[in-house]
Amino acid sequence: MLKPLIVIVDDDRAVLHALEAELTPAFAEIARIQAFDAPEDVLASIPRWSEEGRPIAVAVVDQKMPGMTGVELLVALRGLARDASRGAAFHPAHDMRSVVLTGYAGLESALECSPLRLDTHGA
Repeated sequence: MLKPLIVIVDDDRAVLHALEAELTPAFAEIARIQAFDAPEDVLASIPRWSEEGRPIAVAVVDQKMPGMTGVELLVALRGLARDASRGAAFHPAHDMRSVVLTGYAGLESALECSPLRLDTHGA
Protein backbone atom coordinates (compact mmCIF):
# COMPACT_ATOMS: atom_id res chain seq x y z
CA MET A 1 0.00 0.00 0.00
CA LEU A 2 1.22 3.50 -0.83
CA LYS A 3 1.94 5.84 2.02
CA PRO A 4 -0.70 8.55 2.39
CA LEU A 5 0.34 12.16 1.87
CA ILE A 6 0.88 14.97 4.29
CA VAL A 7 0.63 18.03 2.06
CA ILE A 8 2.18 21.28 3.30
CA VAL A 9 1.44 24.54 1.46
CA ASP A 10 2.95 27.92 2.34
CA ASP A 11 4.23 30.68 0.06
CA ASP A 12 6.87 31.62 2.65
CA ARG A 13 9.69 29.20 1.85
CA ALA A 14 11.28 29.59 5.29
CA VAL A 15 8.04 28.52 6.98
CA LEU A 16 7.56 25.75 4.42
CA HIS A 17 11.02 24.32 5.05
CA ALA A 18 10.59 24.62 8.82
CA LEU A 19 7.30 22.71 8.70
CA GLU A 20 8.79 20.06 6.45
CA ALA A 21 11.81 19.70 8.75
CA GLU A 22 9.54 19.35 11.78
CA LEU A 23 7.07 16.88 10.27
CA THR A 24 9.41 14.63 8.29
CA PRO A 25 11.20 12.93 11.21
CA ALA A 26 7.92 12.38 13.04
CA PHE A 27 5.87 11.04 10.11
CA ALA A 28 8.18 9.85 7.31
CA GLU A 29 7.73 6.21 8.29
CA ILE A 30 3.96 6.34 7.89
CA ALA A 31 3.38 9.13 5.34
CA ARG A 32 4.96 10.86 2.39
CA ILE A 33 5.58 14.56 3.03
CA GLN A 34 4.96 16.84 0.03
CA ALA A 35 5.74 20.55 0.33
CA PHE A 36 4.42 23.20 -2.06
CA ASP A 37 4.89 26.95 -2.19
CA ALA A 38 1.84 27.49 -4.44
CA PRO A 39 -1.70 26.13 -4.02
CA GLU A 40 -2.03 25.72 -7.79
CA ASP A 41 0.78 23.14 -7.73
CA VAL A 42 -1.23 21.03 -5.29
CA LEU A 43 -4.23 21.06 -7.63
CA ALA A 44 -1.96 20.17 -10.55
CA SER A 45 -0.70 17.11 -8.61
CA ILE A 46 -4.18 15.65 -8.05
CA PRO A 47 -4.32 13.64 -11.32
CA ARG A 48 -0.98 11.95 -10.54
CA TRP A 49 -2.05 11.12 -6.99
CA SER A 50 -5.38 9.82 -8.29
CA GLU A 51 -3.56 7.57 -10.75
CA GLU A 52 -1.30 6.29 -7.98
CA GLY A 53 -4.25 5.78 -5.63
CA ARG A 54 -2.43 7.88 -3.05
CA PRO A 55 -4.71 9.57 -0.47
CA ILE A 56 -4.07 12.89 1.23
CA ALA A 57 -4.21 12.21 4.97
CA VAL A 58 -3.66 15.82 6.06
CA ALA A 59 -3.27 19.14 4.29
CA VAL A 60 -1.46 21.82 6.31
CA VAL A 61 -2.06 25.11 4.52
CA ASP A 62 -1.27 28.75 5.09
CA GLN A 63 -4.34 30.96 4.86
CA LYS A 64 -2.76 34.06 3.29
CA MET A 65 -1.12 33.25 -0.03
CA PRO A 66 -1.12 35.10 -3.33
CA GLY A 67 -3.67 33.93 -5.87
CA MET A 68 -5.56 31.53 -3.60
CA THR A 69 -6.11 31.38 0.15
CA GLY A 70 -5.68 28.21 2.14
CA VAL A 71 -9.44 27.97 2.63
CA GLU A 72 -10.01 28.37 -1.11
CA LEU A 73 -7.56 25.53 -1.75
CA LEU A 74 -9.28 23.25 0.77
CA VAL A 75 -12.70 24.09 -0.69
CA ALA A 76 -11.40 23.29 -4.19
CA LEU A 77 -9.95 19.96 -3.02
CA ARG A 78 -13.14 18.99 -1.22
CA GLY A 79 -15.24 20.01 -4.21
CA LEU A 80 -13.14 17.86 -6.55
CA ALA A 81 -13.39 14.94 -4.13
CA ARG A 82 -17.17 15.36 -3.87
CA ASP A 83 -17.49 15.44 -7.69
CA ALA A 84 -15.31 12.33 -8.05
CA SER A 85 -17.30 10.41 -5.45
CA ARG A 86 -20.50 10.96 -7.44
CA GLY A 87 -18.94 8.77 -10.11
CA ALA A 88 -17.55 6.40 -7.46
CA ALA A 89 -14.00 7.32 -8.52
CA PHE A 90 -11.11 7.51 -6.07
CA HIS A 91 -10.01 11.02 -5.15
CA PRO A 92 -6.95 11.76 -2.99
CA ALA A 93 -8.82 14.34 -0.88
CA HIS A 94 -11.87 12.19 -0.13
CA ASP A 95 -10.95 11.54 3.52
CA MET A 96 -8.51 14.43 3.91
CA ARG A 97 -8.21 16.31 7.19
CA SER A 98 -6.92 19.86 7.24
CA VAL A 99 -4.99 22.36 9.31
CA VAL A 100 -5.07 26.06 8.43
CA LEU A 101 -2.19 28.24 9.61
CA THR A 102 -2.42 31.99 9.85
CA GLY A 103 -0.52 34.84 11.43
CA TYR A 104 -3.68 36.95 11.20
CA ALA A 105 -5.94 35.66 13.94
CA GLY A 106 -9.42 37.00 14.25
CA LEU A 107 -13.05 35.93 14.36
CA GLU A 108 -13.53 36.28 10.60
CA SER A 109 -10.56 33.99 9.86
CA ALA A 110 -11.76 31.44 12.40
CA LEU A 111 -15.27 31.38 10.93
CA GLU A 112 -13.91 31.06 7.38
CA CYS A 113 -11.95 27.96 8.45
CA SER A 114 -14.75 26.18 10.29
CA PRO A 115 -15.50 22.67 8.97
CA LEU A 116 -19.12 23.50 8.15
CA ARG A 117 -18.03 26.55 6.18
CA LEU A 118 -15.42 24.54 4.27
CA ASP A 119 -17.96 21.86 3.32
CA THR A 120 -20.57 24.32 2.09
CA HIS A 121 -18.39 27.17 0.81
CA GLY A 122 -19.52 28.17 -2.65
CA ALA A 123 -22.32 25.58 -2.67
